[in-house]
Parts: sequence; structure tokens; C-alpha cells
Amino acid sequence: MSSEFETRWEKISEVQIPEIKKLGFQEAVLDREIWNRTPEKKPEYLAYLIRENTNEKIDLNREKMVLGKGSDADYKLEGNKAISRRHAAFFYEDGQVYVEDLGSSNHTYIDDCKVDGRQLLQDQDRIRIADEDFIFYDGIKG
Repeated sequence: MSSEFETRWEKISEVQIPEIKKLGFQEAVLDREIWNRTPEKKPEYLAYLIRENTNEKIDLNREKMVLGKGSDADYKLEGNKAISRRHAAFFYEDGQVYVEDLGSSNHTYIDDCKVDGRQLLQDQDRIRIADEDFIFYDGIKG
């Protein structure tokens, strides 16, 4: 069974789609643009946080990640009532990482400075979310 399956299918990179010689009924023809495109390289999201009191590693593996204790946060920070449901967001922009407080009750800080708006992070910045400390690691520069 498996040998029949292997001979039936070809890798998409090896499939050659013939040129259209007869025009007409183009809406019924396979969209060649999709098949002829070079796959876009996904950006690498390598930055992460270390939550100091639990030593958990939080990979910042998306273009935008919301941290908080709520079920709608991208990463749920459990065990701390001082953290808001949607406390802080981490963003990738032009190869750099920024943090923004999302109107939390107990605020977000970088090296003891309150975060107002979106602020750029540097490797090994100490981030305090409510009353808990995290260390930011760039992943590329660090």
C-alpha cells in the first residue's frame, strides 16, 4: 500500500505545469500563479522571555504575542493575581522586539521604568509585569 502511495504522488517542487496553448474557459483552469510562486520565507521569531520565579521560557514566536492571565491571552501567565487578563503585548517590527502595556492595572516596566506606548527591547532587559520579573533575550543579538 505504501509503495503505491509513494509512486502516485510527486513533490510539488518537481511538478511541471504545461503552458496553456488554447485559451478559453480560463476560470476552469488551475491558477498557475499559485503553483509557480516561490514559497515565501517565514520570518524567524527567536526572542524569548525567562520568567524568573518559575524559570519558564516563553518563546515570542509570533509577530504579536499578548501575555496575561486571561484565556484570550496568547501566553497565559498563571499563578499571579496581580497580572491583568491582557497585560502586555510583544511585537516584532523590522527585526526588533517591542513591548507595550495594554492598559493593565499594575503596569509593565523595563528596568524599573514604566512602559508608556510601544518601547524597544534590548537583549537582557529586565521586564516587570505587575510584580513579577522576566528577562528578555533577543535570540539573535544575545
